[in-house]
Amino acid sequence: MPITIEEMQAEVTPEHERPAQSSSGSESQGARDEELLERIAREQRVREERAQRVVAD
Repeated sequence: MPITIEEMQAEVTPEHERPAQSSSGSESQGARDEELLERIAREQRVREERAQRVVAD
């Protein structure tokens, strides 16, 4: 059962290891929240795909 690139990327850089963005940066809080939600949704899809593969095997 090979691992996908998306799975590797989701695991390589956990949230607590990402560089912190300053609050005075050009990115608004809403944009940061949206990015975080996208990452959470992507990680959830990866986990669901893994679970489906385990069940299929």
